[in-house]
Amino acid sequence: LGAAEVAVTCSQSSADFCRSLGADTIIDYNKDDFADVLDPGTFDCVLDCVGYDNKFERVKRVLKPDGKMLDLVGPPAIGYLRRERAVGPGGTPDGYLEFLKAANKYVQEEKMSYKIVAMGGSTPDILKTVADLVDKGELRCVVQDTFPLEEYEAAFTKSEAGRVKGKLLFTPNSASN
Repeated sequence: LGAAEVAVTCSQSSADFCRSLGADTIIDYNKDDFADVLDPGTFDCVLDCVGYDNKFERVKRVLKPDGKMLDLVGPPAIGYLRRERAVGPGGTPDGYLEFLKAANKYVQEEKMSYKIVAMGGSTPDILKTVADLVDKGELRCVVQDTFPLEEYEAAFTKSEAGRVKGKLLFTPNSASN
């Protein structure tokens, strides 16, 4: 993966899968908090793919002073708008704005490098680069399951269960794995 050490959080049932993708250290998020397990100030980068409470404080503990946090979830983190504190007067969601304010304040005060990484907007150059990496065996896309488009409800039910390892894909015809 190009890193001296790759640490991941996952359930125990996903540990072998994560090791197969190159993880060196596995932290079972059902038992341990990564910020308590990893040595303080030892990581160059933390990549948030899920979202969690107190993310900035926890990440800061394991980052090197010049470390970076990349956030694939962005505001709001998963579940953030569902929590009572993120709903404003009259039940209108204001969690998005509150998240941005809190992130900006923390990042400024702690002099932490933080970037929300946009996941949309492919260009031909990006797609060519990704295809080249796949061809070289340097990038692997894990597809757990495919669904015909007419079975979208089953795919969303599987996704909502939160135990998908890889991607769920839709096919335009009835060919399913």
